[in-house]
Amino acid sequence: ISFTVPEAAVKQVQNTLLDKQDVLGYHSFDVDTNVGKVAVVGVGMKTHSGLAAKFFQALSDEDINVLMISTSEIRIAALVPLDQLNDAVRALHTAYGLDADQIEAVVYGGTGR
Repeated sequence: ISFTVPEAAVKQVQNTLLDKQDVLGYHSFDVDTNVGKVAVVGVGMKTHSGLAAKFFQALSDEDINVLMISTSEIRIAALVPLDQLNDAVRALHTAYGLDADQIEAVVYGGTGR
């Protein structure tokens, strides 16, 4: 099981996981604070095919390693190495034509800090 939390909550989550280890029944857990999340959000995701392919192709073209993926009907999000977060945002910004006169999507990138 993988999940993300804001960096400000990491210690609290770690303490809770340690406190509830017997109840949850896990053997170990890892924390990685050297990741950032980049996402594309829009209602057009439901009706326009190829948007996920464009997302992953843009990151691949820049040799950005996708560590984890999360999707919904209106959102595609990926965890990427923190040192590649700005490059990921720029790649997606260009791939979705956000540098055009008419903007139809928004790219978010953040660390949860």
